[in-house]
Amino acid sequence: MTGEWQDAKLAIAKLVAPLSLWMAAGWAAYPYAIEYISKQSGELDTIDLPEIRWFGLAAAIACIVVAVMSAGYYFMNRDDAGTQAPPTERCPYCDTDNPAGASACATCGRRLA
Repeated sequence: MTGEWQDAKLAIAKLVAPLSLWMAAGWAAYPYAIEYISKQSGELDTIDLPEIRWFGLAAAIACIVVAVMSAGYYFMNRDDAGTQAPPTERCPYCDTDNPAGASACATCGRRLA
């Protein structure tokens, strides 16, 4: 798949995957931050910590799912044609790889067949 729209979707997926993992870490830490703040303020009795813990866990799992789906979309749909190594030709004398179509070896200087 090519095109401007496809490139935009791939760029968004590439950006969303790590950000979602960062958000998952934040949501996992959220209940502990709320507990710490409520202890410091003396309002621990007024907060439903189990509900906050379940919410933080659910939000962290949702962010991880989004990250995995975004990364999967990116890696399944990216174009790998530009990342392949250019074709090479091996020198029969010194066994060195040279660019395809080269007339002489870059290492030993002998003519390539």
